[in-house]
Amino acid sequence: QNEVTAASEQVTKVNNALQKAQERENERDYSPIDIGESILEFAKQFLGNSEANNLADKFVQQYGGYDSSSTPWCAAFVEYVLRNSGEYDSIPEWYKTANGSYDAPKWGCGAVLNSAPPGARIDVNSAKPGDLILFNWSGASGGGADHIGFVVGIENGKLITLEGNTSNEVAYRSYDLNSPYIRAILDITYTG
Repeated sequence: QNEVTAASEQVTKVNNALQKAQERENERDYSPIDIGESILEFAKQFLGNSEANNLADKFVQQYGGYDSSSTPWCAAFVEYVLRNSGEYDSIPEWYKTANGSYDAPKWGCGAVLNSAPPGARIDVNSAKPGDLILFNWSGASGGGADHIGFVVGIENGKLITLEGNTSNEVAYRSYDLNSPYIRAILDITYTG
């Protein structure tokens, strides 16, 4: 009888511990870094997709474009990744409505830049994985945006990015932290 009672008490303790663990998991708040890492993990599978091997066409064709050789597709790559990474519900409304409609593809880098509220614009040293990076190739700090990609991180004083339509493919790139071509970095989790 004593052994049965002791075993029953042990089972109750284990069940209570399991229930508390489940409650903690249910309450777990996924941090923005988790979202960004998830986005990047999805995006990495497309490294090497290019216009030459026709694997970049899927990014523009999903949104009504013809092919990657006739369409600037950096923004289509970003849109494709964000919509298909499993994190789109976590993406802020300012990005989703950048072209005036929740369902419209975000073809234009300028539309994304113009839709970002001031709080979404962050300093290069605050950039985290999955954030959006916009470039202006003329180097004009107040100009528009010509290109878009994802921030991977900062390594050895360089900003590492993952971009579509960079030399006609999906590839990693690195930039000096004070590069005049970096137009803006946008916090992909900023909802304010």
